[in-house]
Amino acid sequence: MTSHGVAPEDAQLDGTERDAEIRALTKKHVFQSWSAQAEVNPTPLAGGQGAWLWDHAGHEWLDFSSQLVNVNLGYQHPDLTVALKEAADGLAMVSPAMAQSRGPRLPRRSPAWHPRG
Repeated sequence: MTSHGVAPEDAQLDGTERDAEIRALTKKHVFQSWSAQAEVNPTPLAGGQGAWLWDHAGHEWLDFSSQLVNVNLGYQHPDLTVALKEAADGLAMVSPAMAQSRGPRLPRRSPAWHPRG
C-alpha cells in the first residue's frame, strides 16, 4: 500500500477532524444528486491508488464499483496522470462538432492503459 500523504492544508487537523470538516462543508455547500439532502452523509476521501481509497483518518476501502464505473484504470494511475497533465496544457475539451490534434491520437495510446483481458 502507498503512503498516505497529507496536503499542507490538512496538516493542522488530525485525520478524524479533517474528515468531519470536509463532511460538514460538503453537506453545506454541495448538492448531492439522487439524494435527499438532509440524509446525505458523504464519506470524505483523502486519496486513492489502484482500486483502493482512503480517508484522512487512514481507513481504507477496496472500491469494487470503480466510483460508479468511471475509474476503471484505478486511482492515480501514473500513465493517466501524465496524460491528463499534458491535456491540461492544451485544449482539454472541445465540442463534438470540433476537432483537435489530441482527440484522434488517444485511441492509439489508450490500449496500453487498459488491463489485459
